[in-house]
Amino acid sequence: MSTEPNYRSLSPPTDKDRADYSYAERRAELYDLVEKAGHYRQIEQSQTELGRRFSVSQQTIAKDLKRIREWKADHLGDTAEAELNTLKTNAVQHLLDNGDPDEAYYLMRKHYETLMDAGIKESASEEVDVSGELSVVELLSKGTDTE
Repeated sequence: MSTEPNYRSLSPPTDKDRADYSYAERRAELYDLVEKAGHYRQIEQSQTELGRRFSVSQQTIAKDLKRIREWKADHLGDTAEAELNTLKTNAVQHLLDNGDPDEAYYLMRKHYETLMDAGIKESASEEVDVSGELSVVELLSKGTDTE
């Protein structure tokens, strides 16, 4: 198990310049960005832009995001379903509210694939038949059901 700090429980300081953040403080803010976006690939800023934001290199941001994914893989097992439901209710709902069901479905599938890659979820036994008769929410629900 990782010896990394608990990025979920850390709060980035509000009275400190981002250039002066420790790695843990920077990763805590990056963790918050990942959670808000629903997936690390959905963060609005590029790694280069984030590097400028924190006065570090793009490679440092890439390493930070990798460490955050590893931390989540180590700590997500017991709460995988809760995390998945949070994703559905936050990022996916936001996309649906903005009229982008295709992106909502894509985001949900990518997050589910991340959980499968981490060994937290098993591959679904059946493929979802997209015949146009189900709503996007029903498709997302069926697409993540492994029973």
